[in-house]
This record gives sequence, structure tokens and C-alpha cells, in this order.
Amino acid sequence: MTVRFIDLPEIPLTDALRQSIYDRDGRRCAACGREEGLTIQHRKNRGSGGTDRFNGCAFLLTLCGGCNLALENDATFAKTGRRNGWKIGNGDDPAAIEVYYAVERAWFLLDAERPLRVPARGSAEDVPEDWR
Repeated sequence: MTVRFIDLPEIPLTDALRQSIYDRDGRRCAACGREEGLTIQHRKNRGSGGTDRFNGCAFLLTLCGGCNLALENDATFAKTGRRNGWKIGNGDDPAAIEVYYAVERAWFLLDAERPLRVPARGSAEDVPEDWR
């Protein structure tokens, strides 16, 4: 499968879009599966070229408040987040970086234009134990 980055204009994160991202992610935290206290994580930090606006659904991910905070403040969890696609670096194409969803124990690619996800690699056997 070939995935190409689509350079979309920056638009605000509306409540309707937020709800669509929650729906795409099963209304669960991608990292731990929690259903309460959900937030929208911008996969690319502002310091790495991200903004508080976004230019594509692949930039956004559902995390609970605890995992979001840990991703920003705990070096070990941040490393896991980079390995699992919850965080991406400057120059990374978010539509080409797979995301690991803990509940499904599976990898997905996030669609750049719509709040959709596509199965990528497969099952938990693809994820090293220390990444979970």
C-alpha cells in the first residue's frame, strides 16, 4: 500500500471533529484503553512543527488525560509513545506512521483526510513485550 502525505490547510479542531476522532478510536485511549477522561493528542508537538490547529486527521489521536500527561512528561513513556506512533517527529508524515492501539492489540494507519483508520501490520505478536 502506498500512502502519500496530503498537505491540507490548517483548520481549527472543532467539537464535531473531536467527536469524530473519538469515534474513530472507539472512544478509548489508544495507549491504555481507558474510556474516561479522554483528550485529543496532537501526534506532532508544536516544537516539532505541529500547531494547536492541525492539517489532517492523521495528526490526531485519542488518549486519556493520564497517558497524554505521561507522554509529555515521562521520558520512558514518551519513548514508548514514539515507538507506538502516538508521537511523531518533525518531518514525519503522520499518515505513513503506524499507530498501535492497545485494546485491539493491532497497528493502524490513520487517514489524512477523514477520521478513518486502516489495519496495518497485524496483531500483538508484532509488538515487543517491552513496548506494551
